[in-house]
Amino acid sequence: MRIFLFIGLLFVLASTIDSFLHAAGVSFSLDLVKPFCQRRGFIINEVKWTKGAIFTIGSLSVLMGFLGRNLPLTAYGYYQAVVAMSTITLPLIVGIMGLKTNKLSFFTFSISLIFTWGLLTYCTKLDRYIIFFISMTVATLVYFISHYIFNKGFATVHRTANTTRHSLHTPSGKGFARTLTSWLVAPASWPKSAQKKVYDYGSEPFLFSLFFVCIPPLILLNTIQSYSAIYIPFIAYTIGIILVTGLMLKINWPGSLRSYFDLYWFMTLTYCLPFFGGLLFMVNPQSTSAMLGFCLYLLIFMICVDWQTFITLSSLGITASLIVYRVLSGHFWPVVEFNMGWNFAITLVTVVITGFFFSRKKELYNLSQVKKAKLYAGSI
Repeated sequence: MRIFLFIGLLFVLASTIDSFLHAAGVSFSLDLVKPFCQRRGFIINEVKWTKGAIFTIGSLSVLMGFLGRNLPLTAYGYYQAVVAMSTITLPLIVGIMGLKTNKLSFFTFSISLIFTWGLLTYCTKLDRYIIFFISMTVATLVYFISHYIFNKGFATVHRTANTTRHSLHTPSGKGFARTLTSWLVAPASWPKSAQKKVYDYGSEPFLFSLFFVCIPPLILLNTIQSYSAIYIPFIAYTIGIILVTGLMLKINWPGSLRSYFDLYWFMTLTYCLPFFGGLLFMVNPQSTSAMLGFCLYLLIFMICVDWQTFITLSSLGITASLIVYRVLSGHFWPVVEFNMGWNFAITLVTVVITGFFFSRKKELYNLSQVKKAKLYAGSI
């Protein structure tokens, strides 16, 4: 049985490596070499260039593996994060969120990050993880400042199923104050806002309720390291069960309360995902299961709501979990080992990028369904 499992893992690994190599070779030949040669009037054989790129990238990967076979796994993760962050992460995320991107913004972010990282690495004696954090912060600031200067504001792209609309936003203090006031001073409009978001994005309260009933107990069993630490997650989970029971009993809600169901849906998501997951990780900061569970909850949250709602409610839920942790334990922050914190940061970034892909795809699909419904309604 172990032999079959080992063979299956080898096949999975080989398939993954082949996919990465093929994607890299095709992207190199079609996105870099072909446009460069076309602008100069040259015709290339795309198949030969792709084969050569795959062979070269594979050979370099094998050579790097042999030369760096004595490096610890944390070093591999560190340099992988530097390369990934310096090329695609921020431009990819802001592009999915709706900010207009181009080649200039891509190169601005990459060059500023690599320059800052190299300067701090060779000119200072700071820890490499601190250097990475400073480099990401500087590159992010440079990216947004350059985007604002080049576009004379924040240029956004509003995409639907069949159309793309560009707009330019110039932030001001009055506009921010007006938006903040509309959120905080007019709670009577919250149910209607929740209904509109659910109408545009959709909701699956029953499936989410089944998820919360079945999955968190498995994570709890692998998370709790002592009986003294079990009562806080258990009480929080019990409250979550009560909340999702209200979701499953949607058809039994009185007619006078039906208009508040969508608002209750967002409140339940906020409690059961960012709040419960954050509290579970803070109570057990050295548990890998708690860390992976928190990232899983955030991924589910991103799939359930649009990205604006995700950022707002996840910030609210995590802040609430920090306050509860402070009240119960007397500490402002949980004590997390450095390796666990680094692994958590990398996993969280990966989950956020993956979640944005899924959430954006779902948003476009729901927009197309709403448009079709409006067309059908107009034809009747």
